[in-house]
Amino acid sequence: MGRKKTRKQKLPNGFGSIVKRTRNGKEEFRVYAPAVYDETIGDYYQPPLGRVVSYNDGYRLLMEYNDNPKEIESKDITFGFICEKAIAQAIKECEKGKMTESNLRSIKGANNKVQKDKISNIKILKLMFFQLQEYLDSLSIGYTSKGYQINLFNRAISYAKNHLGVNINIDTNKLDIGEKPEESIFKPIDYQDVNTLWLHKQSRTSQIILILIYTGLRPSELLNIKIKNVFLNENYMIGGMKTKAGSDRLIPIHSVIKSLIKNFYNIDSEYLIHDENNKQISLKTFEIKFKELMIELKLISKNYKPYCTRHTFATRADECNFKEAILKVILGHSLKNDVTNSVYIHRKKEQIIKEIEKLNYNIIEENKIRLEVK
Repeated sequence: MGRKKTRKQKLPNGFGSIVKRTRNGKEEFRVYAPAVYDETIGDYYQPPLGRVVSYNDGYRLLMEYNDNPKEIESKDITFGFICEKAIAQAIKECEKGKMTESNLRSIKGANNKVQKDKISNIKILKLMFFQLQEYLDSLSIGYTSKGYQINLFNRAISYAKNHLGVNINIDTNKLDIGEKPEESIFKPIDYQDVNTLWLHKQSRTSQIILILIYTGLRPSELLNIKIKNVFLNENYMIGGMKTKAGSDRLIPIHSVIKSLIKNFYNIDSEYLIHDENNKQISLKTFEIKFKELMIELKLISKNYKPYCTRHTFATRADECNFKEAILKVILGHSLKNDVTNSVYIHRKKEQIIKEIEKLNYNIIEENKIRLEVK
């Protein structure tokens, strides 16, 4: 005779919920408290109470919760949950202009890593310093990315304290994320190497690099420019990100790279820079293509990175005596601490487009193209 199944207890309205899930090939039940309204996100949510191995275990947990909800809520809420709540708050900040979209993306990326790790299941009252340190040590990411992890930790801990009344006594300032790398990791590309890129302009990767070198755009900014924001006849594009000053700025098109931009311009693609299927090229894909080209051109020993293109532009623009205020606008740097330039100087589109033509690397291939476009 088979074993008699235990009858499931029916959940009363407003009692909470039990959801069956499969995790790592094993069934589990996730238990959620009744929905409550959270003013920080302007919506209702169900606090997670924990994961159990059977439905009836979940029912018993809800019975205990409904007898003493505050005690259970504090005891069983996980680190992953408060990180999710921190992201909800960050989204609100971004919508109000108190945080840039770039920072929000970075914090969301940090949260994605937390949610995929076992640390997300640790109860917040049991979370300890060494667990956060071990988690950081396990990540194969750089100094800046680990900094965003700590930013997320601080936001999550603040949420637990201010909204759940739980004081997590962990000093995140003592977490070790290694030494900050020297800024010299990004260096200007030698001008003779810029000439080499021109000699290999049949390569689409080389074309992208040259566009970066002559616009000062961050690689991620160029890859995100949409075709609708490219105005070839007027010699400018609209794009940019990272900061308030850098978002949706005017990017002048230098005459020597106009033909390169025309090569990519395709009304069937949403983005200016696209692959053979008219799909957007990711930053990771471009980084791989960049390295492959450096190997092909025998420049790999110089340790160039995609971001070096921006340093190349900024260095040469300064050597070519760009007007400081206009250079800041092109690069997307803020003028808020520069009262004279931010208040009294009105930069017209024509001025910015004219200024970009000062850029001259004084190399053979560039000079040939200058003669061709005249």
